[in-house]
Amino acid sequence: MASQIRYVICQKKTIKKRKRKRLLVCVCLADLPGVPSVPEVSEVTSESCHLAWSPPRSDGGTPITGYIIERRTDVGGRWIPLKVKPATNELDVTDLFEDQKYEFRVIAENKVGAGKPGEPSGPIVAKSPWSKSWTRLIDTSIVLVSVLKHR
Repeated sequence: MASQIRYVICQKKTIKKRKRKRLLVCVCLADLPGVPSVPEVSEVTSESCHLAWSPPRSDGGTPITGYIIERRTDVGGRWIPLKVKPATNELDVTDLFEDQKYEFRVIAENKVGAGKPGEPSGPIVAKSPWSKSWTRLIDTSIVLVSVLKHR
């Protein structure tokens, strides 16, 4: 919640009577939002994945207006903001490149501005669930099961 400071402003009226008028002014002090949780990555494919996160504990005194999602690869190493700014706590990320390693982090925004980035997700590799590495694992399991059945 925002901090609140009360000021009493007095004005002297110099015409005829010397009366004071009082005006109560409330000033709300807002701050940047806190840090969102580490994004959870799921539904990874060769071209996309799904991100979900929890909002920050502190909204800085004004409602969260959106989130900035950043990603980095092991190639560039720099955090690059995605073009979309979701207003909810989840996002389907598209435009991934197969066999590329990615990390994601989230930054909350309110009327004051963008807060600090949260901790990054663990690295994921954009891969089809039916890629060669998965097929090799399935083939090996089938061979192993066949060998065990025939013993």
